[in-house]
This record gives sequence, C-alpha cells and structure tokens, in this order.
Amino acid sequence: MITVEVRCPNCTADLSQREEESASPFFCPHCKQTFSPTQLPPEERMWYFARKKNRIGPLSWAELSALMQAGRIQQTDSILLHGTSQWLAPNEIPELVSVRQTDGEADTVETAGPSSQSPQTEREVVVTSSPAAEKTDESGLETNIVVDRPPLPQEDHFNIRDVEASFGLLGPVRQRLEYLPLEEVFFRYRVTGLSTNDEDQIDMEIDSWVTDSSGRKLAERSHPVKGRLYFGGGCYTGSSFAELRSNLSPGVYVFNVTVRDRLASVETSFQKAFKVVPLRFAIVSPRFVYRDGSDAPAGGLVGQMLGLRFRVVGFDKSTGRIQTECSLSVTDSHGTLLLRKPVCRKLASDDPAKVRDATFLHFAEFFGLNRVGDFLLCLDAKDLISGQTDRLELPIRVGSSIGVD
Repeated sequence: MITVEVRCPNCTADLSQREEESASPFFCPHCKQTFSPTQLPPEERMWYFARKKNRIGPLSWAELSALMQAGRIQQTDSILLHGTSQWLAPNEIPELVSVRQTDGEADTVETAGPSSQSPQTEREVVVTSSPAAEKTDESGLETNIVVDRPPLPQEDHFNIRDVEASFGLLGPVRQRLEYLPLEEVFFRYRVTGLSTNDEDQIDMEIDSWVTDSSGRKLAERSHPVKGRLYFGGGCYTGSSFAELRSNLSPGVYVFNVTVRDRLASVETSFQKAFKVVPLRFAIVSPRFVYRDGSDAPAGGLVGQMLGLRFRVVGFDKSTGRIQTECSLSVTDSHGTLLLRKPVCRKLASDDPAKVRDATFLHFAEFFGLNRVGDFLLCLDAKDLISGQTDRLELPIRVGSSIGVD
C-alpha cells in the first residue's frame, strides 16, 4: 500500500492518505477539518503523471518540476494533482508552464512490466547510459521507468534499482525529501547486472554530486568499489551521501549519482530532487551504530549492544552560551512506557570560542537489546535558552538470538 504524506494547512499536523483515496478530500483528525489539495503550499502538493497506460507517482513538486525541466514530461502526457480526479495536460497547469525545460526534445520513455486497463503505478525514473542502448536521444541517454516488482534470481541488466532516501545504509527509510542545513542527504540503492572478472570480482566507480536550480555543482565526490561477490548474482548495495552546509539557501536541489562498470564499460545514473528549508531547532541525521562506529540496522538480536547517535541543530547562541537537553524514552508496541523516567543528557558551554564555532551538537546513547519485540525510541530535544523543542520517533525491532520468539 502506498501512502501520500501531507501537512494540514489549518493545524500543520502531518497526515497520511492511501493512494487509492487520491480523489478524496483530505480530512485532518487533529483539527477535524477537511481541505482540498489546492489549499496546500505548492511545494507540499503531490502529483502523478501518466503516459499511455503507465502512471508515475506520487511525486513531490520538486521531483515533478525536475522531470519537467529535464524534458522528461511531454505535452501529450497527463498530470494529476493528488486529491483531485481530473487529469490535465502539462500546459494546463500554471505551475508547470513556468518551469523552464532544458533544450532539446523530451526523451522517449519505455515502460517495463505488465499492461492493464488502468495505469500501473511506477516508483522511480532511472536514466541509463550504455553504448549498446537501442533507443537513445541525442545525448546517448536511454530512459527506463522501473516498476516495483520482486527481484529476479539473476538480474543481468545493468541498472540502479530500489533507490531510497534513508538514515544511513541500514537505518529507517526517510519519508520526506525535506532537509535542514547541516543535515546529511543519504541515498541507498541496488546496482544490478554487474560484470565480474575471472576472480568473481567487480570493478566500478561511483560519482555523486549535488546541483542547485541553475545546474551548478555544490558538492562532488567519487570513489572506486572493488571486491569479490561471494554470493554471485551480479548485484551490489551502494550508498551515496552529502552533508549540507550551514549557509545553504532554502530551495530545490538535485542529488545525482552515476555508477560505472569498468569491466563492461557501461554506466547508469539516477537523479533525486530534494528540498532544503530554513534552519530551525531540530534533531537531525539519526544513525544506528555498533560499538566500533559502523552502521547498524534499526534493531538487532537479543544480547547485542546497539547505539544511536544524532545531531541537534539550530540552537540559540545569542546569549553567548549553549544550553541544550536531550532525553530518550522507550515504548512497546502497545504504547506503554518502559522506563520509569527518560534518560537525559545535557550539553552546555559558555566558552566564547566553542559557542562561536559550534554549528551542531552531537549526542550518542548505547543500550543493550534485552527483550524481543517491536519498540519505539522517542527522542526529545529542548533548547533551554529559547525554549524551542523537537521530537523524533524511531521504530526498532529486536529478534531472538536463539531462534525462539
């Protein structure tokens, strides 16, 4: 089931609506008000676009406008605003008319997956470049729309699949592509169809960079990946990230990733648009880790030690001091609090040099997994100077280390 996240314009509560209810008005259970999607700020509206019998979405405005700007949307396509029932041509939507497309004709889009009488929901747009591509535009790029489906036993088509914004390589999926300055933009993905040499080793290079609305590169990194695929399959789980500067201006940016298979001399890429909002007091970049600092999943087995580290940004330094408090509480699957009182940590300083240079505060807590079940970690942060607060809730699952629930 696919859900669409929106924010109530009346009380600002975050809401979820099932995709199959896309033609229904929104109802907020918090303020008991209904509202239409046109009442939402343009950057918070969700969209779909359809070509023939295939539908892509839900897409944020940043993702839709990035596709329009790149020429991926044709005037013969249809656009639907989530929460409405009328499909429109791109030139009938004022917001899209003002989006400047890049020079050249839009790429031919091929779809993969079964056809039916109703559009099939697509989840990603993946741009693949290969010398062997049969259908290409003038730039040599072939565009594939990849349908969500179970992985095949042997995937020999070189591609990037299952792209997710997440909190680290093994952490929870990030639901909204909305970031604060000083946050980490992190994407994980699966590369399929990799070639191997006689030693069953891969040899590839991953490039990633962030561009602003004018196409200017703001951050760029490149790293080689070599190693043996012990379990075969020609697939590899990769990740790319960028840390956002403290002075980054609010707006829409694009995260770009290109993977090159050096053995086969082919490459594949993806792009994801994301939004940067003004800095505020918040808990950001949570990451589950083991004792050695390596990434850990959101949970584990009874008997393991698990750590959670995170940053606090946007704290008040106007008085020349820092006074911030963070607390951790835990609930079970029924919402019952499991600690008599939250575990609290304070970070304070009145050292002028430290206060001046501080851009974020780092907190970490380690805990033993002593019980099987589903739990919720509740982080609360408070700026004791300004009175601002923030809360972050992270689900974790603990399993049995001896195969017994």
